[in-house]
Amino acid sequence: MRVLGVLVVLCVALAQVELASVPASRHAGHAHVLPGVTRHNTSQPLKFSRHDRHRRPPPPVHPNALRAVKTEWFDQLLDHFDISNAATWQQRYFSNDALYEEDGPVFLFIEGESEAQSGWIAPGGSYMYELAQLFKARMYVLEHRFFGKSKPTKDISSENLKFLSSDQALADLAYFIEYLIAKGEMKQGQKLAVFGGSYPGNLAAWARLKYPHLVHAAVASSAPVHAEEDFKEYMEVVSQSIRTIAGNECADNVKKGFDRIKKLLLTTDGLTTIQNTFYMCDPPNTANKLDMDIFYEIIANPFAGASQYNRDGNSQYSLKAQCQYMAGDLTEDEAVTALGNVFYASQGWIFGCIDWSYKTNTKYLSDVSYSDGSRQWVYMTCAMFGYFQTADGDTVFPKGYFDVPYFVQQCKDAFGENYNDAMVKKGVERTNTVFGSWNPDVENVMFVNGKIDPWHALSVLEDVNDKSPAVLISSTSHCYDMYANDAGDSAELRAARDKIKQFVTNALYEGTNGDSPTLSP
Repeated sequence: MRVLGVLVVLCVALAQVELASVPASRHAGHAHVLPGVTRHNTSQPLKFSRHDRHRRPPPPVHPNALRAVKTEWFDQLLDHFDISNAATWQQRYFSNDALYEEDGPVFLFIEGESEAQSGWIAPGGSYMYELAQLFKARMYVLEHRFFGKSKPTKDISSENLKFLSSDQALADLAYFIEYLIAKGEMKQGQKLAVFGGSYPGNLAAWARLKYPHLVHAAVASSAPVHAEEDFKEYMEVVSQSIRTIAGNECADNVKKGFDRIKKLLLTTDGLTTIQNTFYMCDPPNTANKLDMDIFYEIIANPFAGASQYNRDGNSQYSLKAQCQYMAGDLTEDEAVTALGNVFYASQGWIFGCIDWSYKTNTKYLSDVSYSDGSRQWVYMTCAMFGYFQTADGDTVFPKGYFDVPYFVQQCKDAFGENYNDAMVKKGVERTNTVFGSWNPDVENVMFVNGKIDPWHALSVLEDVNDKSPAVLISSTSHCYDMYANDAGDSAELRAARDKIKQFVTNALYEGTNGDSPTLSP
C-alpha cells in the first residue's frame, strides 16, 4: 500500500465509515450522494477477480484451536497418467488425530481452488469436526495441486497448467490415501468419508465415483457437478435471491439503475455522471465492448457475491446490507447513485480514481507466478468447466454484456489463442461425459445445497438413488452446511445437518442397523 498523509488516510477512513453506516432512512427516496472524482497522476485497479466469487469464507476458528493440527508434506506424482514421467513434488496436508479411537473412521476434507485451511479440522471449524467427535475419527485436509503452498511446478505457465485438472486432483486423493495406509495411519479397507464444498464438492462426489475401493462415503456441498459454458442461471438465481431475501423493491431499483446507466452512456453529460459516480479516471469507453463488459460485471458483482455467500452481519456478503443502499421509491438517477454506493462499499477504500479498463483489470491473468490462485481457477474454467456467469437470462442486469465471448476472450488473453470457444465447449463436454453431470452412477454420496446460492443450479437437487440423497435448504447459500453449528442457524439448516449425520452413519456402517461402533448408544 502506498504511504499516504495522515490527513488523507483519516478522511478516507471517515468517508468509509460514513458510507458503511448509512441508515436505511437516508435511502428512502434520497440516495446518498458520492463526492466527485479527485484525479491524481496514479490510479488503482478494481478490487475484483472471477476467482473472488468462488472462494469459500475460511472457517472461523481461534488460533488456539489449531494446536492439535499438524502441517505435513508428502511426495506426490506430477503426472498420474504418464508412467514414463517419474517427477514428484511436495503436497501439503493437515492432520488431527486428537479425537481418534481404535476402529474409528477417517474423515478427509478436500480443498480446492484456494489455499488450504487447517481450521476445517479444528474445534469450531466445521460440521465435519463435530461428526468426527461423534465417530472418533482421524481427520485430514488435503491441499489441491497448484494452490496454496502445493506447487508442482516452478510457475503457472500455460505449459505447466496442463498438469492442473480434476483427473489429476482425484488421483492425488487416491495416492494420498494409499500413502496413509503405507504410513500406518490407515488400515487397508478402513472406512473413509470425504467432505468437500463448491468445486471440492465435485471432487468429493467424483472420488467416490472413481475410487470406491478407497472412498466409502462422500458429502458434496454446493457442488456444481454439471459443467456449462453459458451459466446464465447464476445471475438468474442472484436476481431471484435479491427478491427472496430483500424484496421486490431492491431488485426493481437495481434494474432501474442499470436501465438508467444505459441511457446516460449515450450523452456527454451522462458519461461525466457515470465517471463521477463510479470513481473512474476516464469516462466509460463505450466504443470498447470489453471495457463495457467489465464495467457492467463489476457493478453487478457485489450483488452476486452477497447472494452466493449471503450472511447477515457481514455487510460484504449480505443481500440485506447491499439492499439498504437500494431502498425506497428511488428515481432513476437516485438508483444510479445507489449503485455507486454499493460499488464504493465493495472496494474497501478509494483514493483518487480507478482504472476500469479491461486491459488493466485482466492483466493479473497473464502473471505466471504463484499468487492467490486466480489464474489457476480461471484456467480450470476455460479448460474444463465453463461456468461463465453471464447475464443473458431473466435477470435484473443488462443483457448483452459480460457474455460468453467476453469470458472466452479472457481465456485467450491469459492462455493463448487456442483457448477459444471450441476448446471451452470441448472441455465442458468432456467433464460431463467423464463424470456423469447431473446423473452420476454412484452410491453413498450426499448432495447438499442452499437455494439462495446461485451455484445450486448446476448441482444435484433430487435423490440419485436410495443411497445417494439430495437436500435443498431453502434459506441458505453457498456451503453453509459445512460450517459448525451456530446459535443463529435455522431449524431447517440444523435438520439438514442431522440428515448428513444419519447419511454418514448409514454409508459407513451399513449392516449394523445404523449404529457406528464408535457412537454412544
